[in-house]
Amino acid sequence: PTPYALPGLILASLTVLLLLSYQLFLPISYVAAAVTREHAGMPAISGSVANQPALLAGDLGSGALTAALVGHASGIAPGEIAIRIAEVDFQNRKAGEKLSSEEAYKALLHVFTTQEELELKAGLDGKALGREIQEEIISEVARVAADYKEISGRDVGGIIAGTLSRHGEKQATPTAAEAGEEKQSLLRVTAVDPRGKSIAIPDENIRFQAGSVVMVIDPPRSFVPGLYHANILITNPITGQTKELEQDFAWGVLAMNTDQDVYKVGETADIHVGVLDDRGDIVGDADVLLQVTAPDGSTRNLVVPPTGTCGVKEVGFIEPDYRASYTFDQAGVYQFNLTATHEGGTRSMSSMLEVVGSAPFVVKRTSATRNYPAGPTPMTVEVSFAEDFSGKIVDVVPADFDISEASPPAEVALAEAGAAKLIVWEGSFAAGETATFSYNFQTPPTSPEFYTVGPLKVGEASERRKWQIANDLVECYIYAGVSGVNGQIYRTHLPSGASTLATTVPGLSTIVNAMAANPENGGLVYYGSGKTMYYWDLSNNSFNTLYNFTSVFPSNVGQLQSGGGAYYEGKLYIGPEYTNSGSTWSVGDMYDIYEVTLTANRRGVSSWRRLNIYSFTSFRPNQVGGFGDIVIDSSNGLLTASTGTTTSGWFWTFDLANNTFEQKNDSLPKAMQLTQAINGNLYAGSSSPNQMQMINKPDFSLANPAIPLSYAPADFTEPYNARRGTSDISLAKAVGDSNPYIGSMVTFTITVTNNGPDRAQRITVQDVVPSGYTYVTGSISGGDSRSDAGAPTLSWTINELTSGSSRNLTFQATVLSGGDRQNIASVTGLDQYDPVADNDTASVSVTPR
Repeated sequence: PTPYALPGLILASLTVLLLLSYQLFLPISYVAAAVTREHAGMPAISGSVANQPALLAGDLGSGALTAALVGHASGIAPGEIAIRIAEVDFQNRKAGEKLSSEEAYKALLHVFTTQEELELKAGLDGKALGREIQEEIISEVARVAADYKEISGRDVGGIIAGTLSRHGEKQATPTAAEAGEEKQSLLRVTAVDPRGKSIAIPDENIRFQAGSVVMVIDPPRSFVPGLYHANILITNPITGQTKELEQDFAWGVLAMNTDQDVYKVGETADIHVGVLDDRGDIVGDADVLLQVTAPDGSTRNLVVPPTGTCGVKEVGFIEPDYRASYTFDQAGVYQFNLTATHEGGTRSMSSMLEVVGSAPFVVKRTSATRNYPAGPTPMTVEVSFAEDFSGKIVDVVPADFDISEASPPAEVALAEAGAAKLIVWEGSFAAGETATFSYNFQTPPTSPEFYTVGPLKVGEASERRKWQIANDLVECYIYAGVSGVNGQIYRTHLPSGASTLATTVPGLSTIVNAMAANPENGGLVYYGSGKTMYYWDLSNNSFNTLYNFTSVFPSNVGQLQSGGGAYYEGKLYIGPEYTNSGSTWSVGDMYDIYEVTLTANRRGVSSWRRLNIYSFTSFRPNQVGGFGDIVIDSSNGLLTASTGTTTSGWFWTFDLANNTFEQKNDSLPKAMQLTQAINGNLYAGSSSPNQMQMINKPDFSLANPAIPLSYAPADFTEPYNARRGTSDISLAKAVGDSNPYIGSMVTFTITVTNNGPDRAQRITVQDVVPSGYTYVTGSISGGDSRSDAGAPTLSWTINELTSGSSRNLTFQATVLSGGDRQNIASVTGLDQYDPVADNDTASVSVTPR
């Protein structure tokens, strides 16, 4: 061969030798599998990792294996169970992004293997392994474990030997010959169901996503609703070590509490029940049955009725959704079997309660059984002493609860194992005395979730039960303007994205933008056009002028119909845009943001100040671009904005306290609309496609999957309320004369009925009188407020309608000789969730003579 060909031959020979030396250390089955893959047109398994899409930060052994519920988060579908099993940093993966099994296994091995352990396994006689070799070994072990579901110590030895040989490293102690051939799964998950049955979770029911490493379980069909105990066994095939993680989770939640932990004969138990479905949402129409088995074996069945407050979503609300009582007539142990049946299935749970002649102390608790986790919830604990006591009284809550306002003042500390938080009081109490202890707790906003509090420790003795808490779903509504349609305002539910047309602003010749919402003062929605801000008063369904800023804005500034708006603690933040072009700005670029202090009733302006944001940043207006939107992040008070040019968009923040500007995600395709949920999660919306995505803080990346919208959003408001229950509102429509003479006047009646289960609040109904009639001015009646200012569009508001009640709304119209005679009424607003949309409209027609 020529000298020029010789290097190529040498390189080829070396490559073959490396592959052979690698395969020499592999078991026959593994080599055969590699050959099969190659002949099938797939890349052969080798020590050379062709694709490493997920890049990990930190050295081997950094991070931690853990078990923590994730709950409702980006990428988690209703009914799925998400458990974080490793805390590890990815360089190129954001929360919610999919991880392959190989990527997840690599992350687990990265956390679970130190460099020293890998070097010991490699048998290099004390020589350090380079980072590249470490990564190749970890990656290849993860690949084999994921592809073949199991891996042996001999497989690992072959991978290590082949990788070292390829890098010119020589082993002092070969690993493959010493390794065992028993194959094991790197990850094995089992769940013990509410009946005590152990269920192995198949690999096909498990997937992974980033947010560290999140394992998502699609519940097998064998799952029944209730409280589960998950056992997660991670086996490190490199070191042979195992790590066992445990986590309780609820799948379809049922919780039951009695007011006391122990009773005497003749006393009556106050029994509270909460029922949630597998989405974590309230079930207000379940048939709840409690079977009580007495110590003598006799049984009694109690129907547990709803209280009428099912579905109320208010921070600090502790009344039960279902309630019953039972009087004990004999001493001993009582067995309680609770079942709740509704269209989603049947849930069941069991508990025991003791009735005694006497007890050294009795613990009585008052708190939520179904908890709304958007804020703090009170817990009151009364201890009645039958004997003198002096010492510590300790309540036990989950470690991730936030505790505040303990009374008397208490010490709050983590337990030694870190799995619980302790609230510690100390004192002396005489026999016959009742001591009261209280605190507020706030749970993580995770649902469905099941927590237990207690047992209370009184010295060395303990309360005889735990208090059960079922976490409710945190949700809210926002309002949104619609791109391309003048005057329309939609109402959107978070986190589902379900939307309905709420209203159309009369006479507005632009789209609704620069929006903000104030949930207080009866409910106000602000919006802007030109140089003027307006507000929609939800208390009376009126549209009003807030303030004309012509004398405030420069002559070349306005365009609030494409600007930004936000409301926070009595102040309105509005962002006008340039109306002309200059040396550093173009039409539609952000001019600045004004902080507007509102009057006490929030329906007027008392003062304003310009923030002068450009003086705190080097960016020019034509670099910042025009507004998407503004929101004040309730978790930190930062003004958060999205702006952009015709080719790009970005997020940025401005600290109102110290005038600090910080650019965030600058890789958006365009400016986006901003809002936040009641729990502080930020969302960004866009059109083409019409959707919303949660924003991952602090890097401001967009989470997947996106939430589809039925409209193209032009702007969002803040959340204006939490959903306060479930109410099926239905409409019926009637006309006084269905066969009237042309030119005669007819009366239309709309009957609004609340089919329950909860009371309905702020129901708005709209009727657009069609072209076959002429509305009789001033004839509108019914409801708590009404308006015909936008006739032929008529609207009514009913402030409250109890379950099972109806209200009539009426108006009159003159029959014309031609035109459309089908008159349609629709529900356009409701503070509750309406589970049946089909009955939200009603129509009636006439046949003139």
